[in-house]
Amino acid sequence: MAVGAATAEDDPLAAYRWEARPVIIFADSEKDPRFQKQVASLAARSDDMTERDVVILMDTDPDIESVLRKMFRPRDFQILLIGKDGTISVQPIGQGPETISVVDRIKLVKPDEGTLFKGEDGLLRHVDGEEAVADASVGLQSGMLESSNVNVAKTLVNMIELARQYEMQVNVIKSAEENADSAAQMMRLG
Repeated sequence: MAVGAATAEDDPLAAYRWEARPVIIFADSEKDPRFQKQVASLAARSDDMTERDVVILMDTDPDIESVLRKMFRPRDFQILLIGKDGTISVQPIGQGPETISVVDRIKLVKPDEGTLFKGEDGLLRHVDGEEAVADASVGLQSGMLESSNVNVAKTLVNMIELARQYEMQVNVIKSAEENADSAAQMMRLG
């Protein structure tokens, strides 16, 4: 079980994202009995916390507007748990340290590529119109970037070809107009 203090200079969660399970304990003072009870409860189970990759972050000074306080805006005493899968859980106000409620989870899906089509808005959808079901086996990777489905070089070459085709078509129309004007002028003379 690792313990750290939240500071205002950096993002205290960046080092743990998708590698560990941060437990963030907010209190207005280290002397708050709820804070002391929670820390004692976690310390008594330090082996379990280490085994589960739990990292404890404590913020006990509301006067210092830490990054964590700005992100989560706690009131008084509050506990947050951020799971490796993106689940955000809180300890409800007035409940004991053993009570945790899930607030939200990032929905991760793994649909069969054959059942997807790209809509006019650029979003992928199921052919049957159904929503994709969340898949617990899918995870996020820290530091990874999803690549674009656009080949920039190919798109640029295609755009240049289309511009040239447009130019040629405009020139054909101009030539046709000039020929029509010349024919009309010859008809007037004759």
